[in-house]
Amino acid sequence: MQDKLNEFANEIVCPKCGSKTVSKVKYTWWGGVLGPKLLHHTKCDDCKYTFNSKTGKSNTPGIIMYSVVLFAVAFAVFFLSERCSYRKYFSASSYPFSPKPLITPFAFPET
Repeated sequence: MQDKLNEFANEIVCPKCGSKTVSKVKYTWWGGVLGPKLLHHTKCDDCKYTFNSKTGKSNTPGIIMYSVVLFAVAFAVFFLSERCSYRKYFSASSYPFSPKPLITPFAFPET
């Protein structure tokens, strides 16, 4: 009897249509492989509604938060690391050589 109660409690149903044919989402455009696992992203096979399998609610707020945090981390890693590495090589005061003047094909030598 206890096993049947535990099995019933772990059964996931779609909050929109009540269908029991749901599947875990393995990959999304917004989170790759990691995002759906973190948010317990589940999709109903009948109505195609996606939701959080633990809460039964939409994952939209979680997706937005995940995307903002991911963007902030990527921004910090890319721009801060690039800024520090290029600064020592390409600042105006420490440019290692002066560029040569261009010679145009119409320049005549002085006589």
